Amino acid sequence: MNILGFPEVDRVSAHIFTAIGRSKDAIVEGGWGAWDVDRFEVEDFVVAKIVLRNGGVLIMKEAWAMHNNDLGRPFYMGTRGGIKLNPLEVYRDEWGHMTTVTVNLPNRDPWRDKVGRFIDAIVKGQPSPIDPREVVYEQLILDAVYESARQGGVEVKPTIPDEVKPIIGRVNQ
Repeated sequence: MNILGFPEVDRVSAHIFTAIGRSKDAIVEGGWGAWDVDRFEVEDFVVAKIVLRNGGVLIMKEAWAMHNNDLGRPFYMGTRGGIKLNPLEVYRDEWGHMTTVTVNLPNRDPWRDKVGRFIDAIVKGQPSPIDPREVVYEQLILDAVYESARQGGVEVKPTIPDEVKPIIGRVNQ
């Protein structure tokens, strides 16, 4: 949500799957070691459609365990162009042709930078550069994801308290 300036979410629909983590056959050699499948409570995979008030649609897909090596690169499509992340590729119409430009950016992690600014603020006794309302907003959207999945994928409108609403639509620097 941060990269989009925390747009207003209108509704969410989602499905959550837990099969691999609860399967005794899935316990294999690897970094996680063995786990108790009877007490396992973490979902393997979630997919959600998040519809924004401005008409945009986000597809969220996350996995803890899957029979695949990745879920694909993040991408954003607009009416005049699109981008893919990691590496950054820009797609747009120029000079009467569809073009693709790969942008070589410094190898930086914006989230790590933000956490670094947070730690620096703590050390220096300054206000947090991370507005806690941003975190609460994202968690409320995830609550709607879980509620939709619990109801079999029906659309759910997230409940956003008035204290959090000022961050909606704000472009972050």
